[in-house]
Amino acid sequence: MKTIDNIYSELLFNELITEFEAVRHRLKNSLEYSTWPDDMAWLNDDNAYVKPIVDQAKDIGLKGSGWRAQWSLDHVLDNYLYGRNPEEMEEEFSMLLFRAAVKYHWARYVWPIDPSEGWKALREAISFFNQCDGMIAHHLWIKHRNEDKENRQQNARMGGLAKAERFIKVKHEVIRLLYEKMPKGGWKNKASAVEAIEESLWQFVEERDNEITKENQKLPTSEQKRKATGIKKENLVRRILDWSRDDKSIHSAFKETGRKKETT
Repeated sequence: MKTIDNIYSELLFNELITEFEAVRHRLKNSLEYSTWPDDMAWLNDDNAYVKPIVDQAKDIGLKGSGWRAQWSLDHVLDNYLYGRNPEEMEEEFSMLLFRAAVKYHWARYVWPIDPSEGWKALREAISFFNQCDGMIAHHLWIKHRNEDKENRQQNARMGGLAKAERFIKVKHEVIRLLYEKMPKGGWKNKASAVEAIEESLWQFVEERDNEITKENQKLPTSEQKRKATGIKKENLVRRILDWSRDDKSIHSAFKETGRKKETT
């Protein structure tokens, strides 16, 4: 029969599992929008890379003088990863994700025997996952920044730099809103995405244009560095759709935030 302490301990562990699954889901979604490899299969119970490490740690514990003294998985994991010094963020991401997977499997195994060790391992897995989540977010930001830079260079070569500069902040806002307002699973279609961001984007355009207009009223023409977009509300939807087709960064953002087709 379970005691109150056993029930309380199980509730705490299940809460940590729920937190872990939430971070796992968020990270899985982010990986779908990146070019980094999706190694989430490491979390599968029978994964060929993770299972031997956990099994080795189990053997060490069984042969030791006491479970509690032997339950640290770190030396087994460190031996496996010895000499692997990541030079790129993508490599460091994969290593942290691997550590998270090993800690997760170890936590599930060891918790029934020693709950405190199980909690510790699961908290470490969540910490590794959170680091991975931050890294992938930074990667996506860099990716869009580079695409935007490439797009601006292309516009300059075509003699359209001045015009492009008028809209660059608005384009950034389109991309930001697509990610911020994206429903779970992604946008159903382009029309639903545009409808969802239209009002917020118009508010941004209107406030920015008013700010620039007031600023230019105080300056001679030769000193006016910024120009209002001149976008009209009735033309906003058409402009977003044009950008979704002609602008590389916005086209990419629509594609990456769109609902993924299920493969059979």
